[in-house]
Amino acid sequence: MIITMKMKNKETLLGDEFFNKNKWDEEAPYYALMNELEARGTDLEIACLPLKSEYTVLDLGCGPGRMTVPIAKKTKKVYATDFSEKMIEICRENCARSKAENVDCFVADWQNPDDDALFPEVDVIVQARWSGGCSTLEKYQKKARKYVVIIEWMKNPPRMARDLLFQNCFSEQSMELHPELRPFDAESYSSKNLSKTTKEIRDQQLKKKLRDSGITVHKNVVEEGWLLYGDTKEEIVETIIKLSRNPELVIRENFEKNLTNYMSQESGRWKFYMPTWSKVEWFKTR
Repeated sequence: MIITMKMKNKETLLGDEFFNKNKWDEEAPYYALMNELEARGTDLEIACLPLKSEYTVLDLGCGPGRMTVPIAKKTKKVYATDFSEKMIEICRENCARSKAENVDCFVADWQNPDDDALFPEVDVIVQARWSGGCSTLEKYQKKARKYVVIIEWMKNPPRMARDLLFQNCFSEQSMELHPELRPFDAESYSSKNLSKTTKEIRDQQLKKKLRDSGITVHKNVVEEGWLLYGDTKEEIVETIIKLSRNPELVIRENFEKNLTNYMSQESGRWKFYMPTWSKVEWFKTR
């Protein structure tokens, strides 16, 4: 499915931007670090989910395993799938490190009809932050016996949060050589516009179907945040700067100034906390 949205005088294909395998292969190492920063928030999200120890779960668009590993500790079996081979590679590593032996990781594309048979029928589908792309109630009902969980960003999604941290931290020359370092255009890529696009899709396809079917959607808003503690300020600086993709190109004086906005001391240690918010929704499928 190709999702489009208007940007000033041109039209951008969100399908090309968000469902590009090469893009997510490149993003995998940075998302792995973000997962560590989001550990507390992930636990808050999972606390909202309708999970039981005997359930099987499909983590759709699992990425590096942010949801996979903690869900595996609460359920019988998790199938972790992503169309990015690098994401799956890191997910396998994280599962092995956490001794999550009840997880099967595999590469598959939820949007590709040819891959449909690869996705098992499970009790619960978890789809976090657009992962895997849009779906229909019929497709969810085919694969999920009990529930579907959808988690969406509400404020400060990863790319925009990174832009705040690294604002004015790259020279024009560096951005010419590495266009991916340029910040998102605030008007074109604002979370408001992305949420509006998602809302439009849901209203037209999924939410209308849920209303017409009399299916109740349960909702929770979670303040997650990127959280990191360190014995020294420098320890936190050296960790967070890795999110830049190219630490050697960062103008450190500007970066450390930006970072100060999210730093404090707590019980003798340094604390980095950058608030983010997500919406957790779930509904019965059958």
